[in-house]
Amino acid sequence: MAARSGNCVVPEEVVTEILSRLPVKSVLRFKCVCKFWYIIIKNPAFINKHLNHYHKENEAQLLVYHYIPEIDKCRFALFPDDTLSIHQDLDDVVIPPFLDEIMGPINGLFFLHHGIFDRWNRVALWNPATREFRPLPVPNTNLPPNCAAYSHYFGFGFDPLSNDYKLVWIQIVWDDEKDEIIRRVVALYTLGNDTWRLLEHSLESFQCIQMSLSNSTTYLNGAYYWLARDQDINNYSLVVFDMSSDMFREINGPDDSKLKYGGLVLYHDSLAVFLYKNSFATEALGGSIEVWVMKQEGYWTKDITVEPRLEVEWPLGIWKKDELFLETRSSQLVLYNPYTHVIRNIGIQGKEDSGLLYVYIYKESLVSVKGGSKDWVQDKLVDALREFSKC
Repeated sequence: MAARSGNCVVPEEVVTEILSRLPVKSVLRFKCVCKFWYIIIKNPAFINKHLNHYHKENEAQLLVYHYIPEIDKCRFALFPDDTLSIHQDLDDVVIPPFLDEIMGPINGLFFLHHGIFDRWNRVALWNPATREFRPLPVPNTNLPPNCAAYSHYFGFGFDPLSNDYKLVWIQIVWDDEKDEIIRRVVALYTLGNDTWRLLEHSLESFQCIQMSLSNSTTYLNGAYYWLARDQDINNYSLVVFDMSSDMFREINGPDDSKLKYGGLVLYHDSLAVFLYKNSFATEALGGSIEVWVMKQEGYWTKDITVEPRLEVEWPLGIWKKDELFLETRSSQLVLYNPYTHVIRNIGIQGKEDSGLLYVYIYKESLVSVKGGSKDWVQDKLVDALREFSKC
């Protein structure tokens, strides 16, 4: 098949090849050219082709979610190149205020929730490039009487075998009568069929008792990772969920993590753990930040030790050339080079003592958040948000 423009007939494969290398905004605009182009752009095969081409040929960008005191709201800022010298305020990219915990991205998609102690159980998927927003159903966990979910942990990733997106929801169940945690319930959502199912295998045999939740993604090569600690607050371990087998396993964390505070991040094509020697809740960082990298599963090396010359609240992530994003005690976002010791303020302000400053390494995509029989596209976004806020 070919597309006709005047007296010129353009082969379909040429149109597809050209469109697959364009930015998302341009591709979406070209849906209006003709019905033929619309069909091409909506085709899942084209969306995958665009994902592969555009992600391969374009550098990742920095996306920052931060507080703006002038309007008393949080907004996104996008840095278009890796110099981080300028940024664009994305005033038209808005998420509901009750979904202010943002995990991702996975192929351009984000998972939204309201924190580990959210009692409303509202969750959603979101593509900021296409403006698609999809509220997700809530699993029926059938908790016994006098029991409730005390806290929630999530993992969002992609199953390369089924070519589908999955969400892991771990609920820590509290028994009011016994006044203790009695079990952990695990539910798995699959986007393709828009359904939840409870996983029979549990986490009860694992030594970990405390899990931490990362806002930026800690999904890597078909698996999602959580940083965890045992009941004695001893060394860290990693809880791993394989997106293809739907099975958990546990692997060793860094050996030198006892009595230190930690955070899990992606480090290029590996996982890394930030270890802090001070409690940031009570004092500024006076010691060091250690970056431990997992070279192969369960084997860690200390690659970077940071001795910053300013008061640091906590590290937020890793940029190119091993530079670290840090939030200062005054909630300024700075970039620290551990080799030259240069500290650069990149012009983004958070909100002190709020944690409302997140960084994401981002590449846009056409991947849709639709699943099952519903298609939450841009023209339904306002209605979807209105209905969702009533829950």
